[in-house]
Amino acid sequence: MNYNYTNEPQFKNSGKKDLFNIENFLALDNIYDAIVILDNDGKILRLNKRGLQLSEYEETTLAGKTMDFIFEHPDMNRDDLTGWLDSYSKRGNGPSARSYSLDASLKTRKEELIPVDLKIVHIDGGDSGQSGYIISATDMRITRQLLSEILERELAMRKLSTSESKFSKLFVFNPIGILITELEDGTITDINPSAEEIFEIPEGSLRGKNLKETGLTLTGMDFETFYEKTAMEGGISEISGEILTSQNYIKKIRLSATPFKFESTARIIISISDITENEKMRDTLRRKEKLESIWNIAGSLVHDFNNILGIILGLASYLKMNSSASSKKESVSQIEKACLRGRELSQELMSFSKGAPPKIKRCNAIDIVNESVKFFSASKGDIAVQISAQKDLWEIQADKSQIMQVIENFLSNAEESMGYQGRIEISLSNIDTYESEGKSEIKNLPPQLGARDFKTRGYVKISVRDYGPGIPPENLEKIFDPFFTTKPGGHGMGLAGVDAIIQTHNGAVTGQNSEDGHGAVFSIFLPAILKETDVPEKDNMPEKTNSC
Repeated sequence: MNYNYTNEPQFKNSGKKDLFNIENFLALDNIYDAIVILDNDGKILRLNKRGLQLSEYEETTLAGKTMDFIFEHPDMNRDDLTGWLDSYSKRGNGPSARSYSLDASLKTRKEELIPVDLKIVHIDGGDSGQSGYIISATDMRITRQLLSEILERELAMRKLSTSESKFSKLFVFNPIGILITELEDGTITDINPSAEEIFEIPEGSLRGKNLKETGLTLTGMDFETFYEKTAMEGGISEISGEILTSQNYIKKIRLSATPFKFESTARIIISISDITENEKMRDTLRRKEKLESIWNIAGSLVHDFNNILGIILGLASYLKMNSSASSKKESVSQIEKACLRGRELSQELMSFSKGAPPKIKRCNAIDIVNESVKFFSASKGDIAVQISAQKDLWEIQADKSQIMQVIENFLSNAEESMGYQGRIEISLSNIDTYESEGKSEIKNLPPQLGARDFKTRGYVKISVRDYGPGIPPENLEKIFDPFFTTKPGGHGMGLAGVDAIIQTHNGAVTGQNSEDGHGAVFSIFLPAILKETDVPEKDNMPEKTNSC
């Protein structure tokens, strides 16, 4: 006979179905389930060893007790146990007849309730007249514990899967650059697309490399100190640095680091933000603050200074007319030249003054450039000027004389940088900011325009390029600062004056070295007057002005 706790109890057939057959009952002691034999009235006749062990009763104590003494079930009828037993048992042609499975409880001597799976089989004694019931009770505590653990594990796996999914989405789609490195040696194990965009490298090319090999440098800290501080202090909240891209472009960055453990390995999660444009904006604001301080000075001094110059010029002209000596006339001429130079300087100072607003009119940018080139004097050398313009170039809102002054300044600087010989190229193009809504075209604009929420729908860009030595990298951030100059005898107000003029036009000016490394490029961005079909909302059209 093969017995296990999932099978119904079976008896050796001795010719009679005898519930008291010792050989049959001893076999029940080898079954893991508790086995209880009842008579026809539901009274306990015997328990196997497992039944006695679970109930903690002596067999003599249980003999003659009804089954409800050790079993509980919600709908057990204590007044009609036989009827209840019959309702949950099957009468068959032998001891192998199957019963229903019930969730019940076994009561111990200590009044503890053990959850059991109950099966009831009716035994018909036949000729022997010894009929009754066999109850098998499976202890469900271990099974329920296993089920609970399985359920908890399943829930934990689902939570982990959900957490991993959320982390994956947060990692992949995060606009902040994220790097994960090993704490011990800085080897990069993971990098998200935003970080790859900041480093300007192909997808996946930084994995397996050391953080030192990425072109990243930290401000005031080496990498060994960075790792040590991250581990000892539980992270670094913020530190600045730079990234040298493969195109030799320097990006300003800010990063933070937090240590964690993954698969028993100490690692660091590093977040990186590109603050290059923010720093440019900050520099622009600082420069504007300097200009405003000069505006305040210029506004109060220029008027009085011109009055003084006017008096000196008037007296010089009088002396020149009433002097017969040539030596005196020459001296007076020198006075006149000095006064005219002073007046020229005052006009440059006037560019800073808020008291000299531009006279904005509808202008043709090509006409302004052509006229500026015509008046540009290149008598000191051999300079060729080439002009190219986009087809259907927009008109601009500008003060013609001030924009001519700006372009002539660029031409003069270009001429000097090339030693008064060579080629200057001027290009004009439209910059459309409407179609992109500030997303795709923002990279074509200087940061000071990108921060204005595109109040102007479009700009005309005028660029002047020379083929001189270019701008020293250390001076790129200073060229528009007031009083900064590298020219002997220069006063440092030429490009600062250009910046002031363009600001009053609600535009922007930039200066940089050409991409091919030969010469410099200065560009101005001026608000455009778009055609009616180019502007969906009439409210965005500038007010009509007189033409230049």
